[in-house]
This record gives sequence, structure tokens and C-alpha cells, in this order.
Amino acid sequence: MVKKMGRDEARAGVERRPPPMLKAERQAAFRRKVRNELLLSGRERKDAERQRMEEFRRLCKAEGIQSKRLQEYDAMREEAANKLGEKLSHIEYDQSLTNAEKRKRRYNLKRNYAGQTVMDLVQKQEKHHNALTKVEKIRKKRQEEIEAARVAKRERDEMKVKRIKERMAQNALYAQRTRKGQPVMSGRVEALLNKIQRNQQQ
Repeated sequence: MVKKMGRDEARAGVERRPPPMLKAERQAAFRRKVRNELLLSGRERKDAERQRMEEFRRLCKAEGIQSKRLQEYDAMREEAANKLGEKLSHIEYDQSLTNAEKRKRRYNLKRNYAGQTVMDLVQKQEKHHNALTKVEKIRKKRQEEIEAARVAKRERDEMKVKRIKERMAQNALYAQRTRKGQPVMSGRVEALLNKIQRNQQQ
């Protein structure tokens, strides 16, 4: 007779599925996967670029040509390596970091450096330069607007003071009386006002 398998034995023979990941875990896994794919793609592009430039270097050497493109390429690589060394040295002497944090930061820096081509560095520099130029233009425009507003306010204040003086002079003329206490004739007042305005314009 065939012996029936118990429930525990049946469960032991079947591989259980892993529990579903939480949303945060899925997002972290997705970001990690995308980041690794980008780094792998960057390394492949960097290897292809280096191979292409080395072939170009051998060709220039065989032909006796001094290539400006090669000089710029070597200068960019040297600059990137120096910056990496400075960042690694800064991490090494940072007393606020633990050894585990230092290892992690060094690893991330070296990994990102391994996936960056010289063309990526050039584009990054151009983007940074364009961003600074845009910020400078915005700052200059804002400064011009502030200066124009200041000039306009000064002109308004001067006009306000001028009108107050004119009104005070006009009130003083209308307040004038003759020896007998009668108001001065309107024609004479108007003539005096015109004279004051001509003097102020001069």
C-alpha cells in the first residue's frame, strides 16, 4: 500500500515563495538596479572611448602628428583623477565619519569615477558654466530692476516735494491781503504764480 504523505512532509517538499517586498524595498531595489545598469553602461562607454583614443594616439604617433584633441583628453583625465584624489583624501581625514561611512563613500566615488567618460565630464562642465551664466544674467537683470525702481522712487519724491512747495507758495499768495484787508486780485495772483513757475523751471 502507498503511504500517504503528511501535511508537514508535503510542505517540506514544496519550496515556499519569499514574502512580498514592501513598497520602500521595491523602490530601493528598482533604484539600485537602474543605478547599476547606468554604471555598467558608463563603464562600457568609458572602455570604448579609451580604446578609441588609444588607437587614435597610435595613429598620430605613427604619422608624427601632435593632436590637440589628445592633449585635451589627457588633461581632462588628469584633472578628473586629481579631483578624485582630493575627495578621497578629504574623506580619509574627515573625523566626523565612521570607518564604515568612509569605506562606503570611497567606494561610491571610485564607482562613479569608473563610469564617467571624458565626454561626460566635458558636458558636465559646460552645463555648470551655462547654469552660472544664467544665474549671472538673472542677477544682473534683478540689479537693473532694483536700480530703475530706486531712480523712479527718487524722481517721485522730488516731484512730490516740488508740488508741495508749489502748493505752499500758491496758498501763501492766496492768503495775501491788501492794506485794507481785502484779498489780492486773482489776476495778480496768477501773474505771481506764473513768475514762480518760470523761476523754478530755470
